[in-house]
Order: sequence, then C-alpha cells, then structure tokens
Amino acid sequence: FGAHVRGGSPRAREPLHLGADVGLRDNVLSLLGCVSAAWLRPAAEAVGGERMGGEPTEPAAVRRFVDKQVLAPPAVALSTTAEEGMHPAEAGRRRDLLAREAANALVVTRVLRLIVLLDRASAGGVGPAGCLFELDASIKSTRRMAIEFSRAYLSAAADVGRLLGSVGLELHAEQTAADEFDYSLSAAEALPAELADGTRLCRMLRAAGQAYGVEVALSGPVRLPAASRLQKIHNVAMAVAAMAAAGVASLTDPSRQHATTRKLVDLDGKAALSCLWAFAEDVVSPALAPPARLLREIRRVEQAALPLDGAGGTRQLLLRWAAAVCARRGVRVSDLAASLADGSALCAILSHYLPTLLPVTPAGAARPPARELFAAAAASLGHVPPLFGAGWPLCERAAALGLAHLFARLMDIGAQEAAASSLQRAWRSTRA
Repeated sequence: FGAHVRGGSPRAREPLHLGADVGLRDNVLSLLGCVSAAWLRPAAEAVGGERMGGEPTEPAAVRRFVDKQVLAPPAVALSTTAEEGMHPAEAGRRRDLLAREAANALVVTRVLRLIVLLDRASAGGVGPAGCLFELDASIKSTRRMAIEFSRAYLSAAADVGRLLGSVGLELHAEQTAADEFDYSLSAAEALPAELADGTRLCRMLRAAGQAYGVEVALSGPVRLPAASRLQKIHNVAMAVAAMAAAGVASLTDPSRQHATTRKLVDLDGKAALSCLWAFAEDVVSPALAPPARLLREIRRVEQAALPLDGAGGTRQLLLRWAAAVCARRGVRVSDLAASLADGSALCAILSHYLPTLLPVTPAGAARPPARELFAAAAASLGHVPPLFGAGWPLCERAAALGLAHLFARLMDIGAQEAAASSLQRAWRSTRA
C-alpha cells in the first residue's frame, strides 16, 4: 500500500499541505478523535514508532501525540542534482513542491495505516477493553472514516476503498448499538428489571456458548434499544427459544416458552432466577461434567467393574463422584449442601487429585477453616467460580454447579499431566 502512495495513488488534493497547514491537521485530528483514546494511543505509537509518556488515555495528551507522531512528519531530504542550471527561484519552487508531495505522501500513508491497524485490531480482538469509537462520535466505522478522509483531503481520482481492497486490506470494523450497550448488572435486586428487555439474557447465552462449548443458536439480531414492549418480547422470546434448543427441559413446551417470556418481560423475579438456574443445571453443568466422563471417573475411583446407573442426571452423578472421592479420605458425603458446608469434603477432593495444593499448617499454629482453605486453593487453581467462598450460603444447585466446574478443572489438569508424562517417556526412549 505504501508503494501505491509513493507512486502517486492516492495523493493529497492540490494545493493542500497536510504536514504544514495547522488548520488541516486540526481537522484530521478531529476525524481521528472519533476513535477512543484508549485505542488511538497504541495505534499511534505503532504507526509513529515512539512510545507516549504520561496519562495513558487522557484525550488531550493523545491528540497532541498523534499530531506530533502522525501528522507532523520529519523534514525530508531531497536531491538537488536535477536543479543544476535551473533558475534559483524555479529551483526553490521545485524543492517546495517536492517537499510538500513527500510530506503529504507520508501523512496519507500514516493516517490510512492507522485506520487499517485499528480495523485489524478490532477484528482480531487484540485491542484494549471498551468500544473502538467514542460513544458520541459522528463516525463509528473504519471504512467510513477512510472514505471521509479521502473525500476531504485526497484527489478526486483516489478510490481508497477500492485500493485497500486490491491489496487485501478491506475495512469492516463498525460499532453498533449492541457494542455500546452496558451489559453489567448493578445489583441482585435489579436482576428482573435488567433481564426484562432480553438484551443481557441474549448476551449471557452467547458468552456461555463460547465459554462452555455449548451450541446456543439465537434466531436473529437483538433489537436495540428495546424501548417498546414488543421489542422486549422479541428479544426475550428469542433467548428463551435458544435456551430450550440448548437443552433446558422445562422450556421444551411452546406454551411454557410463551408464559416464561411474558413473566420475564413483566419483571417476575422468581421466573428470572428459575430460568437462569435451569440453564445452569441442564446445559452448563452437563457441558462441564459430561455424564459419560463422570461415570468413567466414578468407576476408576470406586474401582467398580459393574455398570453404573446414570439415572438422576448430572447432579446425582456429581454427588456420587464427590462421595466416592471423599470416602477414600475418610470423609462422608451424603448430599450436596450440608455435607459440603464446612469445606472439609471439598478439601478432601482437592487433596485426592492435587496432594500438594493445600498449604501445610505449621505445628502449633491454628488451622484456618476448611472452607477458607478451599476457596484460596480454588482461586489459585483458576476456572473455578467462588461458589464455595466463605460466607456464601450454599444450596444444592450452587454446590452442583461449583462441583461441575471443579470436576472439569481437575480432569483438565489430569489430562495435561498425562500428556506431559507421555512426552517425557517418549523423550527418554529416544535417549536410551
């Protein structure tokens, strides 16, 4: 692309001087200011080849940095060989023209490189957190930004979109209302109201599908902003249908889907919690702890050759797994609430699979509560949500979900250790 610019296509419109005209530079800065400072700073650092000091996302500082590194190119050394025998005035005009063209080419290249880099960073998910463009920006598309820059400052013959496409640099990043929506939840008491428009519910389903490898198919785009009741019903109905298709048993009946949709839109807190727990129990837990995998592990722990009864679903299999593992450590588990409440059974499970994970209490020192020990160990283990944290009330549904996460994490660690052992054995065999 730089070769195209140096060859004169695209070029700045005559008689503009993008590097020297302060007014033009200010207009270009306003155009680039549509980009969030958190994104603009690292892109300008990459294009300009210099790190910026000071406050990382202070807009005025970022604007000055972009002006210095992107729009104010250094002086270009020009050859004077062709000026021999030329009138000094003509030679001066020629030098000014060549300097202006070189400066314009450098600014055009840098600005378009900046736009392309922002587009690729956004598409690849490698940029900072937050939206690419400012929420109140007039331009929220990299393609439109390139076209606006071309329309205002480049020659009429320049077709930036076509030129970028010819070298495989199509621009696709576009910020929509869905990207700008605040999906955070303010408080548990506000959950029914914050799920009523279906926006966060659809977002949760997409995130769960990606995190747990579950197929969650939403039938269409989410309507934003969902100001009317009909738009809310559309979004919630789409989410409820996706939950039913993913495997939520209580929502397979169309009449139940219709009733649940109306309840959620009408701020029914009990229906909201019931819906979320049903998705966690019927979809998330089986994805983390597949029944076949649980049965194999129970058979291995119990050392039983007889077929195991998988009736009762994932929750019952998780209870049997926990009971079998804890029995090896002399801890009795009969249910998923009271038996796990003090944390002793949870520590027994960790000690069975990872004997060195829990800290050793020095002689004479007071041993911390088992539930606190488990919470700290699980946090260091990663990928286990704090459903067993000290002070949290424990119910069977929460315990089953927490055990499913713990089971999945322990099985993954076991698979990694087995793979490492296989590699070590193979390496030793080649050395023998």
